Amino acid sequence: MIRISTYYRSKEKETATVCLSDEEYIIVYESELNELTEIETFHGMSLSFVEDVAENWALGLRAVSEIHLT
Repeated sequence: MIRISTYYRSKEKETATVCLSDEEYIIVYESELNELTEIETFHGMSLSFVEDVAENWALGLRAVSEIHLT
């Protein structure tokens, strides 16, 4: 798994890390204690799309459960 970018939610101290794994992009969500909370997989989606999803989450514009493309 290759880490590409990380987005931070400052109030909750949570992160969303965009990664490349097995030729598809994923977002790994972690809590302030670096505990894994969820992983989203994006089949056939572009890097810019996945980074937009992570950024929208960090800005509070979407919840993890709002989009599931797995």
